[in-house]
Amino acid sequence: MRQEEGMINQTEVAGGMSGSTLKMIAIVTMLVDHIAATLIYRTMNHEMLVNGVVSLEQKDAYISAHIVMYSAYMIMRIIGRIAFPIFCFLLVEGFLHTRSKGKYAFRLAFFALISEIPFDMAVRNEICSFEGQNVYFTLLLGLVAMICLDWIKKKWIGKTWLLILFGLLTMALFMKIASYLKTDYAAGGVLTIIVMYLFQKNKMKRMGFGVLALLCCGVMECFAFVNLFFVKKYNGKRGSSLKYIFYWFYPVHLLILAFICVALKI
Repeated sequence: MRQEEGMINQTEVAGGMSGSTLKMIAIVTMLVDHIAATLIYRTMNHEMLVNGVVSLEQKDAYISAHIVMYSAYMIMRIIGRIAFPIFCFLLVEGFLHTRSKGKYAFRLAFFALISEIPFDMAVRNEICSFEGQNVYFTLLLGLVAMICLDWIKKKWIGKTWLLILFGLLTMALFMKIASYLKTDYAAGGVLTIIVMYLFQKNKMKRMGFGVLALLCCGVMECFAFVNLFFVKKYNGKRGSSLKYIFYWFYPVHLLILAFICVALKI
């Protein structure tokens, strides 16, 4: 039976990591990243504000005096680079094997909406902010882009120039939408998903070229190449049913982090 996380029929690995194992790796590394981006980052900003640290020289001096905290922050953010490409990888798996792409898109849209307030509270320290939207919107745009590209491929099969033209227009459109909405990872995130879709038949190329595309978001994303090790171990099997763990974990953990920040007054 086809499942949302699906199976790669080629290059399966005996034993290895299942889709649920990959998802847990992504969830844990995402949590590490978000703890740094909220608790540690806000703590440093709060202390600099209280102590009147404004100039670049003062900030450099503060970092030198708090090198352990700053180092922990950077290491945790580096670890966090692992998460997003894995979610993109599994999104492509879901697209390839789900029984209903419409229901898949609806779930992403639903959780994108209910995650927005927790995201704004944790990241922006506001109940509602339009300065950035949560990663579910990026994943949703990537999924809809793949649906469109799949339709284009079937519509103009054998007509190479039309495939290329409409494929590029579709890619540009959804990247522009992501950039306009200021979704997490924005245009670079959608590009990563589309590139992974184009290399869907080879898991190593899918992840490798996907991370290359993600580098447009910043050089720190290069640490995501460690995912090639995890994907190499991926056996194409679904594993334990974690279908809704990430869906709910994302807004819940952001809400908890936001409440902790409020409790600490940072």
